[in-house]
Amino acid sequence: MPIGSVVGAAVLDVTGGDRAASRQLVGLGIVSAAPTALTGLSDWADTGGAERRLGVVHAVSNTVGLGLLAASWTARRAAAGGAWSRRGVLARGTVSALAGLGVIGFSGWLGGHLAYALGVGVDTTAFTVLPTEWTDACEIGDLEEDRPHLVHVAGAPVLVVRERGLLVAMADRCSHRGGPLHEGTVRDGCVQCPWHSSTFDLAEGSVVAGPATRPQPVLQTRVVEGRLQVRREEPRALRRNPVH
Repeated sequence: MPIGSVVGAAVLDVTGGDRAASRQLVGLGIVSAAPTALTGLSDWADTGGAERRLGVVHAVSNTVGLGLLAASWTARRAAAGGAWSRRGVLARGTVSALAGLGVIGFSGWLGGHLAYALGVGVDTTAFTVLPTEWTDACEIGDLEEDRPHLVHVAGAPVLVVRERGLLVAMADRCSHRGGPLHEGTVRDGCVQCPWHSSTFDLAEGSVVAGPATRPQPVLQTRVVEGRLQVRREEPRALRRNPVH
């Protein structure tokens, strides 16, 4: 929304459109920056290394761009109030808005790199390839009550738990940042990730407590001759072309 609002204001400036509407669009871009920044901060808080450093550059760039937009809005407001040299004030407002758009455009590219290249804020289970046919997982006798176990099924890490007499299985990598759920804690029908404390319902995979926002993929289970077998009922289309 911040980028779209400023783009709209820039189009009005270039085409000689409604100055009041242009000023309002710049104001909307400034106001909408606050919730946008909060969502980014939430994703950045659990990062480290290269992702954290790039996130800082992203935030600084956004702050500089926001400052330029604030200067643009102030100039436009002064021109609307009949300030001296109205044309010059409007010109400064336009230049500041275009400069701010350039900065936040660059910052937006960095944000895309953080999401699409580095996977910040992305469901880390999206490309996990889970079997769609019944596949052998482990011996039932090896499973202890309420203790998480890691098994590899068709090359994919899977968490298996015997909980309250039921056998449940889900993707082992936490959907938040890829934490190993088998190293977490099982309690009251839930498993808690050891990295950032995201908690998932074992039966449904739904998020009980964040910071995770995406549920864990849950597998169907059955027992054949004392061995646990699992399968994924509905694979996503992108999983049919996995990258290992």
